[in-house]
Amino acid sequence: MLVSVCYDTHEGCRSLEKPGLNLMLNRHLANCLVDSIKEVRQQFESTDTWDLDLVFSSRTIREFDARFTTQMFGYNSVSEYYEAARLHGKIQDIKVATLALNAEDDPFQPGDSIPL
Repeated sequence: MLVSVCYDTHEGCRSLEKPGLNLMLNRHLANCLVDSIKEVRQQFESTDTWDLDLVFSSRTIREFDARFTTQMFGYNSVSEYYEAARLHGKIQDIKVATLALNAEDDPFQPGDSIPL
């Protein structure tokens, strides 16, 4: 069973950038991501792969992904990373019966972007 499935990472991120509660959630999650890297910053200070001050200034998930996640996993851009992370177009590869639950107003994946 999957809950709040992000079928399309591009659409999910756009949804989280909408003003209001979605953007507040986005900023909270970005702060949590930044804090998780701050806790282990010594593991990243020995390399020049990351500009940690820039990573720590990330205010949205997209900014964090652009400044940290893409470099961590070898992507050239956020767009390339989000494309690879999409479940959309890969659903047919799931070989086990799976129940996926999403709310119509889910900030991670709005109803109009769920493949039906």
